Amino acid sequence: MSIRPATLADVAFIVSLGTRESLCVGWLPRMAVTNYVSGYGRVWCAVVDGLVVGYLVSRRLTGTALTCCIQIAIEPAFRRSGIGRVLVAFWHSAERVDGCGVAQAWVKSDLEAMSFFRAVGMDALLRCERPTQRGVCRTLFRCPLIWPPPDDWTEPPKRTGWKAARLLPVQVRPARDIADRGKRRKVA
Repeated sequence: MSIRPATLADVAFIVSLGTRESLCVGWLPRMAVTNYVSGYGRVWCAVVDGLVVGYLVSRRLTGTALTCCIQIAIEPAFRRSGIGRVLVAFWHSAERVDGCGVAQAWVKSDLEAMSFFRAVGMDALLRCERPTQRGVCRTLFRCPLIWPPPDDWTEPPKRTGWKAARLLPVQVRPARDIADRGKRRKVA
């Protein structure tokens, strides 16, 4: 397996795969051509035996040490083989070299997406209760890329007004609460 920058020939595959299999929210695959041509973000492809099987799109926020994973998708036949982990590790190392201190991703609030981002070492920071226009709830994941991490790496994004009311901090439940879920409690 190898990782390489996307070429114009890969855009059709990225649009098709992103429409079907994306783990992130907030980026439309049909804009891949515009993003690729304008240099809006970096697009890396995972290649196995000459076949593109996955991709990751990221961009660095201007004037900050923050990089965002805008989109990641892997072909279903190649899942659970470590390709997604390698793409994320490659993204982290490339952005670390460029001086980024924190990586983040807005992720679909479903079990597969959240489990994947936890497995690659990112921490859930915020959860958005209200679904997006496409009916998807989302969770913000972040991780530091440098050690010691920046002081504000766990700070939620600054929002005011009605948007601030939609973001809720993620509460980690103790293990005993999760284990007791679903059991009936006796009332005395």
